[in-house]
Amino acid sequence: MASPNKSIERANAIKASIDSGETQPVYVLHGNEPYLCDELCNYLLERTIPPEARDFNQTIFYGLDTTDSIVAQQCKQVPFGAPKRLVVVREAQMLKSLKIIAAYASKPIGSTILVLNFHATLKPSEGTNGALLNAAKKNGVVYQSEAFREYQIDGWIKERAKAKGLEIHPLAIGVLKEHVGTELDKIENALETLRVSMGESESKITKEKVFDTIGVSREFNVFNLTKAIGMGDKARALQIVHYMATKAKGNATTPILDRVAHYFFQILQFQTLDGQLPHDEVAKAMGVNPFFLQEFQQASMRYPLKQLPMIFTWLRYIDMLSKGLYGAPPSQEEVLKELLLRIMK
Repeated sequence: MASPNKSIERANAIKASIDSGETQPVYVLHGNEPYLCDELCNYLLERTIPPEARDFNQTIFYGLDTTDSIVAQQCKQVPFGAPKRLVVVREAQMLKSLKIIAAYASKPIGSTILVLNFHATLKPSEGTNGALLNAAKKNGVVYQSEAFREYQIDGWIKERAKAKGLEIHPLAIGVLKEHVGTELDKIENALETLRVSMGESESKITKEKVFDTIGVSREFNVFNLTKAIGMGDKARALQIVHYMATKAKGNATTPILDRVAHYFFQILQFQTLDGQLPHDEVAKAMGVNPFFLQEFQQASMRYPLKQLPMIFTWLRYIDMLSKGLYGAPPSQEEVLKELLLRIMK
């Protein structure tokens, strides 16, 4: 299976080089997906220095707690009882200056591996970023992570589950994204929690298992709310809203409205693209698994294209109503019921 994101392909190539013993004296890890940079940084920590040699040959700094001069001095130390030493700076974006490190990277010592892990994207035009990036490209590795597009996340979740010896159902992936979000580190933590909770006797992650593990009601949640709206089941939608507003904890109004708005945007996408592109391409553009296209096809029959502009108007109105822009805001249940009664006529 092809990697869903070029950043993963690039990271895998770097890992293969590390495993073959071809380490570089400088690694600059940056970009807008910190999880991938952290993963590569941890890989270097695990694979470059043997455990028995780490006490004397592995140093980890945090950008907020050190300076570029201290880091450069550590890089110039000679390894003790090992061919290499490793110097890592986590959260390197917190360093006040990169000037001395950039100068070191232009003439690095071959016996030291310097890893600078930034939770940010370095812009060459800012400060000494350009000098550091140029030096690292010449004498080492520059890795820039790219944030996943929504349609790429499903495949990544499936692969991460597989790596843990698990199989995850498309509905479970949808529930996981709905309630955990799309930040890779949070999804990874949720998958690990699922793995531990399931034990060795289970290997299939169902949506029910996700609900139970992340502490969300199996029946009364945003995932089932949008499904009820799509099916035109007003009674079920009102029942879910009542439960979420009166019994569930942590269900803020704005995220619920955002999710409903996104659901209708996906209905709009489906109606615009269906018949114009193959189903796999439609699903990719919508950021969903093809498994869910039938649901959007049914929802499109209930909410034709000509109705969608008014639905989006009502969504904006309800959002402003919930924020008190028309006076004292109603209760959460009143706001959500008002929304359902207007869009599910």
